Amino acid sequence: MVTLASASKTTHMNKYQAELERFRSNPDQALAGFYREHRQRFVLWAKGWSGLSEHDLAETFQDAVIIFWNKIRENQLTELTAAPDTYVFGVGKRLIMTRYRQQSKTQLPGDDLMPIPSDWEPGIEHYLIQNEEHEALSRQLEKLGEPCYTLLRLAFYELMRSAQIAKEMQYASEDVVRTQKKRCLDRLRAQFRS
Repeated sequence: MVTLASASKTTHMNKYQAELERFRSNPDQALAGFYREHRQRFVLWAKGWSGLSEHDLAETFQDAVIIFWNKIRENQLTELTAAPDTYVFGVGKRLIMTRYRQQSKTQLPGDDLMPIPSDWEPGIEHYLIQNEEHEALSRQLEKLGEPCYTLLRLAFYELMRSAQIAKEMQYASEDVVRTQKKRCLDRLRAQFRS
């Protein structure tokens, strides 16, 4: 028996799939229209909570649209369960949060117990986030093996906090997660140097 809620959900999903096909069949027109239609709405939405300038928010929206298109083009996004603007706004929010993390390296309890080595490269975390689809990075992450692969994906792609990662991966505490994350990042840096 089909309920009204499931029929409505199916209708929305079909609509989202139709929109996805519109992007595939006529990307220039679809992307230009999408950008014009949603850019100002994104700027107004994000301005209320982000504190960034309209210019920075417009650039963030453009980056989010490019990420959205690349995922469609490379067949990494084959099904939408929400409207395209919801998806792109989520990507934009993630980009803004990444920017904040880079600007305000917050000291966490226990961080003073993990001294930063003199050869520390401040951009590796940024590189992880900004180049999610980069093949070389994916290969390097896979080379790390478990648990580093999962831990770094949860931290930088899923944007999970140390407490969430500790629960998800069954670590004893947040401090253990931070220590393990530092070790994994050190191994990743070493791989990129070699």
